Parts: sequence; structure tokens; C-alpha cells
Amino acid sequence: MSQISFSDAEQAGKRKKTRREVFLAEMELVVPWKALLKVIEPHYPVAGRGRRPYEQVMTAEHGRIAAGCLAHARRKFDELLRDNGKSAVATEALQRIARIYRIERELATLTNQERLARRTAVTQPLWEELHKWLRLERARVHDGSATAKGERPVGPP
Repeated sequence: MSQISFSDAEQAGKRKKTRREVFLAEMELVVPWKALLKVIEPHYPVAGRGRRPYEQVMTAEHGRIAAGCLAHARRKFDELLRDNGKSAVATEALQRIARIYRIERELATLTNQERLARRTAVTQPLWEELHKWLRLERARVHDGSATAKGERPVGPP
């Protein structure tokens, strides 16, 4: 570990830490990441040319679409709202995502067949509306904006 200067140390204390930074610092105390990686890395599968297997799966078939992770998109909208204080797009996105999460919690107790039927009838239209709305909003914002970063993982390009 390299030594930091007094001015760097003073500045480091003034910047507000993000929730991500706080979480990672706490996790580092529980599970030292570098030590864990040393244990896991030899057993982690590596595909051809050093790429991870996931990358091969996504490029294996023509027309395959990456789904993305709603949790990542939701987090970006949450950060946008928290950092900027007010964002109509972030507020609307979080409300729409919350509606989907609420329904998914209700579906957890159903059988697989019942859950599939309810997802097709109730959740799928909400996903389609969310995706359509996000594509419209995405067309309105600059590529480098915080809003664009939140919208990127939700739908295919």
C-alpha cells in the first residue's frame, strides 16, 4: 500500500462516500477481497481467448438478447435521485420498477405454473410498458448523462 500525502488525506475526508463505497469498505472487513480472489481464481472457468464463459454464451446464437439486471438499473436511478435531489425520469422509473417488484413478491408463494400465468398476464405488460417508456426517455437524453447510465442496463440496444 502506498503512502498518501497530507493534502490527499485531508481531501479524502471531505468528499461524501457513496453507498457503494461504504458497502465495499464494510465487506472488505468481513471478507478480504484479494485473499478471496486468490482462492477462487484457479477454479473459475475461463473460455477461449481468456474471456469468461458468459461472454461466449451471449455471442453463441444470432438474435440472442442480453436481458441485463434490473437491480443495476434500479440502483443507478436511485443514485441519480439521491445525488441530484430531483429527477422526474428517475422518480418515474423507480415507481414503475417498484410496481414490478411488488407483484413479484406476491407471486413468490404461487406454484411455477401459476407464477408463469400471472407473469404473462400481469408482469409482462408492465415490463413492456417500462421498456417502451425507457426507450422514449433514452432518446431525449445525452449519452453521457446520469439518466442515460441508469437506463442503459434495462433494455437491449
